[in-house]
Amino acid sequence: STWVILPEISSLRLVSRSKISAAFEVSVSEISIIWWSISLSGTETPPFVEVREFGPPPSLSTLSRYGRAVTFANRSGIITIDGLQASMNYSLFVYVEDRAGNYNGPKTLDFQTAPIERPASFILRFKKPEMTENELLVTRQFIAFYLGYPALKITAQRFFADTIGLDIPGTTVAPMFVVPLADSTIYEAPLKQITYLQARMELLKARITYLDLSLPPVGREFAAYNPDFIFTPTVVNVTARTAKFNISLDNYGIVYVMYQESFRRKGVPSSFQIVNGLDPVNMRYYVSSAEFTLLGGNITMRLKNLEPNTTYVAFFTTGSMTPDYPDLLPSDRVREISFKTAAMDLVFMNASLDNNTSLSDARVIVSWLALIIGLTIFA
Repeated sequence: STWVILPEISSLRLVSRSKISAAFEVSVSEISIIWWSISLSGTETPPFVEVREFGPPPSLSTLSRYGRAVTFANRSGIITIDGLQASMNYSLFVYVEDRAGNYNGPKTLDFQTAPIERPASFILRFKKPEMTENELLVTRQFIAFYLGYPALKITAQRFFADTIGLDIPGTTVAPMFVVPLADSTIYEAPLKQITYLQARMELLKARITYLDLSLPPVGREFAAYNPDFIFTPTVVNVTARTAKFNISLDNYGIVYVMYQESFRRKGVPSSFQIVNGLDPVNMRYYVSSAEFTLLGGNITMRLKNLEPNTTYVAFFTTGSMTPDYPDLLPSDRVREISFKTAAMDLVFMNASLDNNTSLSDARVIVSWLALIIGLTIFA
C-alpha cells in the first residue's frame, strides 16, 4: 500500500481588521495552495469542492464568498478580504491543497469586524413658524454638501427629540440625526461630522436664509439600550392563514419575528439572524416587524399567509429605535413560541342564476367556484 501524507494547516490567525476588511495569516506544513470561504457566522461548513469551485453556496443569504492564496517559502500565506460589513460576525473556512492534489481541512476561525460608530443627533432652529418637507429636504442636502457626507444618511429625527425650551414663538425646531456607514471607512464618525458642521454654519446660512444661528448644532450620540419583553409574546388568535400575538416592551423599540415550519427548525437563531429573516445556519425564512411606541400598553402583531393545519415556530427579538442600526436584544433572551394553524374550512357559496343568465356565464361561475375549492371541472 502507498502512504499519502496530507498537507496540514498548523495555524490560522487574524492579523488585522477594520469595519470592512480583515487579514489572516495561514501556516501550513508544505508549499501549497490555500482555498478559503467566508460566510455569516453559523453557516454550515462548506465542502472542499464548493470552496475550490468558488461556489455555489447553499443560499445567497449566507453571504458566502470564496478565494485562494499561495504559500511562500516559509510555508505561510496571507488572506486579505475586503467588502465586509461593520459589526458583523463571520466564519472563515480554510482548506489546503498540495501540489499532488491532496487536500486537508477545513480549519475554521470565527471573528467580528470592527464596530460601527454610533449615530448622533443635533437640533437646528429656523426663523419660520413651520417648515415644509421640501424645505427640510433642501436643508439636509446642503448639510450633506458642506460636509461631503451622503445625503441619505442625514435625516429628520422621529423619536427621543428633546426640544423643551428650544421651540420659541415664530420659529421651528428640527431635530435631525447623522447615521454612520457600515460599508465604508472614508467618513468620520457622525459625532465628528456634527462638530465639522458647527464651523460651516455661516456657509449654510447663506443658502438657508431663515436658519437661526443663535442655536448652534450640538451633537449627541444615541445611547445604546435594549428594550426587552415585559412578558413572553402570547398567542391570542390563530386561524388557518393568520396568527395574532399580544406583545409588550419595557421601552420604545421594534419587535422582530422570524417564523418557519417547525420541521425546518435547526435551533434558535441569534437576534441578528431574526432581524434579517435567517435561521441558525443562515437560510432565508419569513420575517416581520412592528414598532412599539406605547409604553405601559400592548400591541398586536399579526402573521399572515400561513399554511393551514401546519405547526410553526416563531422566534421573537427586539431592537432599539436607533436609526438604521438598532441595538438588538442579547440572543440569549430571544423568545420562542410554537403554534399550529387551523384546518381550512370549506365555504359553500350560493350562486344565484336566473332566467337571464346565459349558459357561458353559468360555466364561468361554476369554474370560479371550482377553483376556490380546488376541484377540476371537465367540460
